[in-house]
Amino acid sequence: MNKLRKTTVAVLPVGKAINQTFTLLSMSLLGCLWSVYSYAAPITAPVSGEIEKITINDVNDHWSGGVIVAGGQNIIVPKNILIDLPANRVTLQQLFTEATASCLAQHETGLAKGDTCNASGTGGLANIQTTRLDNGNVIAGDIFIAKAAEVVTGQITYIDYNQGYFRINGVVGADTGGAMVRLNDPDSRHTVQSGLGCATGSSNCSPDPRFTLDGDNYTNVFSTGYPLCIPSTTVRTFVDTLSLGVTTSRANADGTGDVLCPRTNRPGQPVADSRRFAPILLGDSIMAEGNYETVGGVRFLSAHSSAVSSALSTSTAAGQPDYLFLDEVEIDVPGFQNQRARTLIIGYATVAPADIMIWSIHYDPQTNSPHEFPLATSTGCDVAGGAGTCTAQGLVGAGANIFKIRHDVDFLVGAKPKVNPCSHLQADPRFAALNPCPAGGTTAERFAILSPIPHEIQARTGRKFASMQTGGTPLLTVDINGKEATNGQYLFPFGMGLGGISTPEMNEINLDAMATPLSFTGIPWNLDRRLSPGGCLDNNNDGIGECESTPQPLTPFPFEGAA
Repeated sequence: MNKLRKTTVAVLPVGKAINQTFTLLSMSLLGCLWSVYSYAAPITAPVSGEIEKITINDVNDHWSGGVIVAGGQNIIVPKNILIDLPANRVTLQQLFTEATASCLAQHETGLAKGDTCNASGTGGLANIQTTRLDNGNVIAGDIFIAKAAEVVTGQITYIDYNQGYFRINGVVGADTGGAMVRLNDPDSRHTVQSGLGCATGSSNCSPDPRFTLDGDNYTNVFSTGYPLCIPSTTVRTFVDTLSLGVTTSRANADGTGDVLCPRTNRPGQPVADSRRFAPILLGDSIMAEGNYETVGGVRFLSAHSSAVSSALSTSTAAGQPDYLFLDEVEIDVPGFQNQRARTLIIGYATVAPADIMIWSIHYDPQTNSPHEFPLATSTGCDVAGGAGTCTAQGLVGAGANIFKIRHDVDFLVGAKPKVNPCSHLQADPRFAALNPCPAGGTTAERFAILSPIPHEIQARTGRKFASMQTGGTPLLTVDINGKEATNGQYLFPFGMGLGGISTPEMNEINLDAMATPLSFTGIPWNLDRRLSPGGCLDNNNDGIGECESTPQPLTPFPFEGAA
């Protein structure tokens, strides 16, 4: 499986980073203008709707293109495109080869309404950004697929500690009524699952691992980003890296006593030991997102994401890690018809005021290795713009856990300190030491921080960053099985349908140009998939991709026809 999000730590020296950024900049500026054509010009043709059919050109080719029929239209899926799922990223081939056994036998994905292996009667949901060329072909430049868009919100009324699931809005204390929820957790990060609704041979009861949760950049959390867990009566043996004094864990029948999902982390503030996840409790208000599955006659919500409405905080004591969550992220992309480039980053943290450092990630086309570029800092923003400019965005109580960072590079008038990316980075000593804007913060330097658009960004807390420096003390976290887990970081993936990418809105620019096609040539990984995470095969499992020697663009390409 090609995981969507990965923790990355490689940092490119800023001098080299800026040179590389300007080298890539020429790609980002492609398609910045549009013209009047005397022939049928390409137009934007977004498609959103139920998937009726999916075909692939060559199932033996990892990067193969094909066709998706959705919204009553045939959409060409170009070779080399990577498809976004809610917490995963795959190729078209992987939609076929990682499907359930019954779908594999039929050479189907199970995501199309017409698939014989799909017993649900409905297809998955596709959000596809395309260009309709002058020859009538509709070619995708960005694809997001969800198996469904089910959201259940309410109170937890029952928790099964034996089988690892819970119910929302049912009969309090009884395994009946409401919605049965299982986290789609094939790697057993938050849960230990068995029993009702578990297919034989499934990994931790996952009905479809393609639509997994993210086990490294937690998508199942309390509202500040603190990872949740379900205590388990299953005995687990683990290496005692936290010096807990035990090497086995098992919950009592009522959910207490699980040292790897301790009740002592609820409900006091800060949590007693942030090196371990915190359990959900009866009465918690929760929102779960995913799709309904029926396995063995049992119907349940298979959730890739869930959020408990409780702002858990963490201690600043030595050895206690903290956590964060990025909720809303947007960065402008070409063609910049509105003559500016902006970002908006909103998130939450378990320590207040939030000290958040963020890097954009760009990939080496030779090895597919990630390199980090300074992008944003909540602390530097507060220094440059005034106290509270980016931190303490809430009005009361836990509002100090909320942060909001904005950048606005106006191509005509520049940027004020409050929204100037150079000013923010220069005001944070940790980034200033890298000399991010050596010419003093020119418009070109400010723009180079935000462009070209990254396929993902990496956020870390100041506490996590300090622990990673020479001489720093590592911060440890373990999951429901006692295995090492992440803390103090969150990687946010970008996609037009997935989120993070803000395309020009022509209704703010020119109402006569509403059909202006998106500038897919301004997206680096469309011009060369090697510039994307997962853009090269890692056949040796050594973290280095076996990349082609030449660029690998989308083929056919959804050209916008700009001049």
